[in-house]
Amino acid sequence: MRVVAAFLSWAVAGAAWATDIRVLSAVALEPGLVKVAEQFRKETKNRVRVLFFAGTPQLERRLAVGEPADVLVGPAGLMNDQLRRGKLDAESHSFIGRVGIGVTVRADAPDPDIATLDR
Repeated sequence: MRVVAAFLSWAVAGAAWATDIRVLSAVALEPGLVKVAEQFRKETKNRVRVLFFAGTPQLERRLAVGEPADVLVGPAGLMNDQLRRGKLDAESHSFIGRVGIGVTVRADAPDPDIATLDR
């Protein structure tokens, strides 16, 4: 989350007054990003408006119709696509994290067979 806070700081670098920062993000980051945005607002007096999208297709559609954003947080594929289309500044683009998938099983349940995608 420090990197996201630094990224938000970059978004307003040089501004001597409070400004609005518009962030578009995948909903998976909502819990942490809301906290970071609130802390950033308290420390800088800048207002951060974060719009969360349930999936990459929703985020892609909003970007395709010109949804404005100061900061975009999304999966690598989306970011690379936006870079190819010239919608992002390549010098300001940075990978800041990775998301994994886990499986939780009740203690009294058998372990699932996850050896292949077919199972």
